[in-house]
Amino acid sequence: MPNEVRWYIAKRRKPAREMEECWQKKLALAFEKIKARIRARVEHPFHIVKSIFKNKKARYKGLKKNGAS
Repeated sequence: MPNEVRWYIAKRRKPAREMEECWQKKLALAFEKIKARIRARVEHPFHIVKSIFKNKKARYKGLKKNGAS
């Protein structure tokens, strides 16, 4: 399929940092950094829009308050 979507999800950095020093480690860290940079650029506008419309989770103490509608 020519219009196939590929998803690149950033991994945790610890496994990459524990790798042996070589060109593969440098390549893996660079690739993860690129993915994290893209994710930050994409998610920031959503944070701004949610803040404008005050989309925040309310948390109340006590079981009665949380269960009540």
